[in-house]
Amino acid sequence: MAPLVDYTSDTITFKDGKAYLRAIDGKEEEIFKGCLMIPETDLSAAQISVLASLPPADSKKKFRGIWYMAATLTPDEVETLASFNQDKKGTYLHYLCEQCDEGERPCYELIPGRKPAISPEDLNKKLEAVHGRMMTMETMELYY
Repeated sequence: MAPLVDYTSDTITFKDGKAYLRAIDGKEEEIFKGCLMIPETDLSAAQISVLASLPPADSKKKFRGIWYMAATLTPDEVETLASFNQDKKGTYLHYLCEQCDEGERPCYELIPGRKPAISPEDLNKKLEAVHGRMMTMETMELYY
């Protein structure tokens, strides 16, 4: 199995959105064969909770790699993933990780969000405010 490496590692560089091993001793950069993963410092509270609940025998790094994969899917991969039931979605993400390990698919760059995350409570308040401004069927009838 190819390596699992934090995407923030000094050994990884990105070019055109794809992961490469950083050039050392004048050697040329080569595409990274392996699976990138989210570093522990970037995990959400929910992800930390999931990892804490896993038995020691489970590969916690593999989960961090799968979460990274899910966050960097191409539009075609998103469409394919959406077509599967929940059980098959996990299998598909594992398949993509195996493709990265074998060098058949690059690991793509994780583009950090440009806005701070909004809490579910704040998002719910904003959605309620928008919903209150939306036209209902009754108010639409007044216009027609």
